[in-house]
Amino acid sequence: MTLSRPARLMSGLTLLTVPTIVYGGLTVLAVVTGNAHGLAPAAGLALTPLQQSLFRAGHAHAGALVILSLVLQVLLDATTLREPSRWVARVTAPAGAVLLSGGFFGLAFAPGFAALLWLGAACLVVTVVLTGAGLVRAPSVASAGARAPVSAAVAAALLVASGAGAAEPGRLEVVVSGVSAAKGLVGCALFSSKAGFPLDSKKHAAAQVRVAPAGGSATCVFENVAPGEYAVAVVHDTNDNGQADTNFLGMPTEGVGVSNNALPRMSSPSFEACRFPVSAGQTTKQAITLRY
Repeated sequence: MTLSRPARLMSGLTLLTVPTIVYGGLTVLAVVTGNAHGLAPAAGLALTPLQQSLFRAGHAHAGALVILSLVLQVLLDATTLREPSRWVARVTAPAGAVLLSGGFFGLAFAPGFAALLWLGAACLVVTVVLTGAGLVRAPSVASAGARAPVSAAVAAALLVASGAGAAEPGRLEVVVSGVSAAKGLVGCALFSSKAGFPLDSKKHAAAQVRVAPAGGSATCVFENVAPGEYAVAVVHDTNDNGQADTNFLGMPTEGVGVSNNALPRMSSPSFEACRFPVSAGQTTKQAITLRY
């Protein structure tokens, strides 16, 4: 398993809190056993049964929520969230653990610390909702391993073909319908593999075309396309900022569409569901309807 740098950073910082949890556990043990076990509590520290219960709750929440925070750091690497949203989830995970456990300890001495409990609970809600939504929307990769031999065979066949004589390139016409307004541009991105599909076109698209819509439609034309399998992602870039805008959950806020119109409601489309062949020397057409 390979962790991203942000996941390693936040996991390392979270693990550094474990010694404080161990120390707190020994202190709680000393309190509830009357100094028979654990570290000796501060001189004169005498807790009521309610305070002892709050101390126990604080320690229990600290341990459980730190483990949850570590698990979430790993899961966030598999989500489709944009990096700012990932960072929000990464930070609120350990923050929730610290605030909730600290709230229980503080509440044993002053009612005002109850605010920490609410703040910690809010942090946990944010991190689990973001992570859960990002995982639900992530495309399935179960078939990736099964398709690897096929991809290798296709690559080998292309190499052989290129050695015998380059195949005549094809042409691709993408007819986009359902464009809600004439403002902005309709951007079509052509992907030759699942890497970066469908949103990361700047780094991974084989080619991109941007055209002005007219009459609720637009046509993107890709010339000199090498024969093979491709997928197309389309966005109506209404504010003309050159990217597909999303909300804090990573869901598009502009009109989007994909080849084969294989756009699910609650997850990102997979390359496998959207792929189609482009044949040598022929014009391939794809009709895509935008969804807003």
